[in-house]
Amino acid sequence: MTEIIRTDSELMEQQEEKLNPTTQIVPANPMSMLKTALDKGASIETIEKFMNLAERFEKNESRKAYVKAMAEFKATAPQLKKDCEVKYGQTQYKHESLGYICDVLIPQMGEFGLSHRWDFSQKDGQITVTTVITHELGHSESTPLTSESDKTGGKNSIQAIGSTVKYLERYTFLGAVGMASSEHDDDGREAIPIKYITADQVEIIDNLINVADKDKDKFLKWCKSESVETILADKYNQVIVGLNK
Repeated sequence: MTEIIRTDSELMEQQEEKLNPTTQIVPANPMSMLKTALDKGASIETIEKFMNLAERFEKNESRKAYVKAMAEFKATAPQLKKDCEVKYGQTQYKHESLGYICDVLIPQMGEFGLSHRWDFSQKDGQITVTTVITHELGHSESTPLTSESDKTGGKNSIQAIGSTVKYLERYTFLGAVGMASSEHDDDGREAIPIKYITADQVEIIDNLINVADKDKDKFLKWCKSESVETILADKYNQVIVGLNK
């Protein structure tokens, strides 16, 4: 015998018919049907079935409302522009600032019943930021991203964490709402540590410059560095070879 698979709505209608067979069945709110079951003195087993059906129904309706709201939001959301330029050492790039993103997108999200929050965690030197987008009916979806702290540019430990958190907030938020800038994205280096040569290596290079009587300004131009301290670690061997020529 072929098994008949009934939907939640069909099961609720079946239970309603059992409880009130003389009444014409029309689509009903699961909570009102649960109330009817209580009023009719239904068994605990029947009430539990209604409660489970009602919970599943509400979760599904909440999820559908979230998907619909997000689609409508994306259809009307403006294109984002890179409003912030960063320059330090040999690094230069543009990106959308977090403040600009929030000013542009959050009010429009609110028009569709959407809100956001950020969750944070830190473990084994790794920082994780999660953007959570929630619809007013309760459904929410999360987008996490993890990175080590950004120690570039001489930042202290607190500044390094702050820079990374801001970076992760920005990218998880854009990922969660499915948005991107209207321009080519060249910001992937902001929270990725850049390794410079060590203090001992700086001393060695300074000594070689003095011994070889090199013009330091020309040397730095050749290295494409603003100072000996900002020579990239992976260029150290190349620099030493150049000084010994």
